[in-house]
Amino acid sequence: DPKQARVHAMLGTLSLLEDDLDAAERSYRRALEITPGFVEAISNLGMIAALRDDPKKAEALYRQAIAADPGFPRVYRRLADLYYEKGDYAKALENYRKTLAVEPADFAALVQAGNSARHAGDAKAAADYFTKAAHRRPSSWVPVYNEACLAAVSGDPARALKLLENLRDKTFVRTELLATDPDLAAVRNLPAFAPLRATLEAHGAELRKRAGEGGDWEDAEAGP
Repeated sequence: DPKQARVHAMLGTLSLLEDDLDAAERSYRRALEITPGFVEAISNLGMIAALRDDPKKAEALYRQAIAADPGFPRVYRRLADLYYEKGDYAKALENYRKTLAVEPADFAALVQAGNSARHAGDAKAAADYFTKAAHRRPSSWVPVYNEACLAAVSGDPARALKLLENLRDKTFVRTELLATDPDLAAVRNLPAFAPLRATLEAHGAELRKRAGEGGDWEDAEAGP
């Protein structure tokens, strides 16, 4: 009964939220006993393997899920994330592209496709992905910041500074990156950087204050 399989999958997801990987695995395997081709259960078993630091098993399960349903975008993104963590940026980019072919609006896949392209040596493709991500989520600081880092390490600190200026109207709270991120070393030498940093730090402090008072702002990790 597919409905029973779905119930077990939901129980597995609840166990994942409680960090109980063993219980989650049991639930997903029970779902697969009922419906052997249940792609979501297979994919989540792959994620559990990845969380247990077993990338070979995770990759095998993700590929099993893809074989069961090639149109399931979450599996491609998880496989891409796995390759990214392993430092295989070409394969990561290949699978982020497959994710985006099925789900063009996947913001995280756009950002990580940009990061993968950057590490794979394709700066133009990286910039294109960051631009698409910025259009997809205009309030987010992540793609703008990552494109600034790309410009800086590509030898154009002036353009990087211009991109950083755009963070003044974004939800940028990770202001410590301005002082610590090695990608921005050349930008920090520009005369206009210090006043911009002060402005962005004040803006970030105001965002954090608003959040503490019950306001809302988006935060996300900038990809390396």
